[in-house]
Amino acid sequence: MFKNKILSLGVVAVLMGSALFAVEPTFGAVVSLSGISDTLEATDGVDTLSSKESLTEFKFSGFADLTYAQFQIGYSSIVSGEVEIEYPGVGTATGDFEGTLTYLTFGAFGKYPYKLGSLTVFPLLGLEYKLNLAAEDADGNDLKKDATSKEKSDLNELWIKAGAGADFKISEKVYVRPSLVLGYRFLSELEQDIIADWDDMGVDASVTALGADFNLAVGFKL
Repeated sequence: MFKNKILSLGVVAVLMGSALFAVEPTFGAVVSLSGISDTLEATDGVDTLSSKESLTEFKFSGFADLTYAQFQIGYSSIVSGEVEIEYPGVGTATGDFEGTLTYLTFGAFGKYPYKLGSLTVFPLLGLEYKLNLAAEDADGNDLKKDATSKEKSDLNELWIKAGAGADFKISEKVYVRPSLVLGYRFLSELEQDIIADWDDMGVDASVTALGADFNLAVGFKL
């Protein structure tokens, strides 16, 4: 699974790279605040069990912009969250997300800039791969210590993301870039296995993972 995810990201990067003809590459840093929603629903046609995990993630990245493509590498951490579970015929239970999840992130995005005077706007589309660095419970216990290689791989994430941004020129060499990006996470093997097992028992189950990133970047022309 890990190799397949890296291969997917690599293919995107190669395809983008082969089409680049930028004359002014720029480099910079990005801070991101993200809201992530993981929703599980399972129903047997009569009763429905639902679980929703709402997380807040902070990320810091460095990026290289090549006019029609953007590549970035960063570090992210889940800083807060809440879990809500609705039990059929019983009610709803809520609790705080407690623990630590950190990632090394890799992103490759295609973009198409439009100049509007001194302002440049652009849509973008691409992939982000999140390699899990640490997973700990509320007591600081390492959840990966006794995990199998498959269980560790299931902590990694592959996202497809799309959004838009704008470059505000500060000087001839510096610009500020806010952007809003929406994302969908592909299911892990564990999630796919759970859905398949429930399906075998006659339970219709689904997992949906969505995210929204607000990014603020500062870029520099060399």
